Amino acid sequence: ACQIIDRSPINSPEVMVPTPLFGKASIKGTIISSVDGKPFNNVAVRLAQVYRQGEEGAFVLDIARSPGNFTDSNGNFIIENFDPAEYLIAVGEPSDNNYVIVSDSQGKPITYVTEAGKLIDAGILKVDYTP
Repeated sequence: ACQIIDRSPINSPEVMVPTPLFGKASIKGTIISSVDGKPFNNVAVRLAQVYRQGEEGAFVLDIARSPGNFTDSNGNFIIENFDPAEYLIAVGEPSDNNYVIVSDSQGKPITYVTEAGKLIDAGILKVDYTP
């Protein structure tokens, strides 16, 4: 179960994010534990693209092709210069089938619609994940 506890921007001076390349999007945020509030260090964060057909939807999380990065020692992550689309944020290792999808307090996955030339700040994301 995941929930957003704070949508405020990251105020860490060391987190500098350049403007995305032409036609590309970027996203940043902070991943912390919902158990003890500590940041996740060096944990994989990937974007799973959402595909919709009418009321139904599915996501694709491809280890080789899904945009991703790792958190720093403060739990901050930046994923830069990917194709704009609708995404979910996955925390953990899909190859080991040990990952969680960032969800709201009702357990519904949170989607992020990214736009070319824009940076999304996902804020602080609290997740129940065991590396």
